[in-house]
Amino acid sequence: MPTTVAEQAIARSMLHNSGMFLRKAAEEIAGDDDGRDEPFDVDRATLVTVLIQTAVELAASAMVIRHDGLTGVMARNIPVTEAEIDTRWRDGHIKTVPFEQIKARAQAFFGDRDFWALVDMFQATRNKL
Repeated sequence: MPTTVAEQAIARSMLHNSGMFLRKAAEEIAGDDDGRDEPFDVDRATLVTVLIQTAVELAASAMVIRHDGLTGVMARNIPVTEAEIDTRWRDGHIKTVPFEQIKARAQAFFGDRDFWALVDMFQATRNKL
């Protein structure tokens, strides 16, 4: 399904935000200057894990939107017109299906099993933290 200009803009924005989350995770890792080569404390480990997982979820959602449009990530009340898509995005009224559904669709576009195994590991780690 061809996506609209607004949907492509949303996907670009999500990829940009994904990069910001990854950059913040890297800053947190690099900023850990304990000098004793000790593991992260639980708070820093939790923050880094959540930042990385959020980046992956945003990137996967963007990938699905680029291929399927908003119908690929929304459960209901899918906006139809460019103006409605833009308004709902700017107002923060685009509710997505659970990540497991988005991930399954994203795997169809980027099927690297090792990558998705890492995503699963991050999800499990995040849930434990």
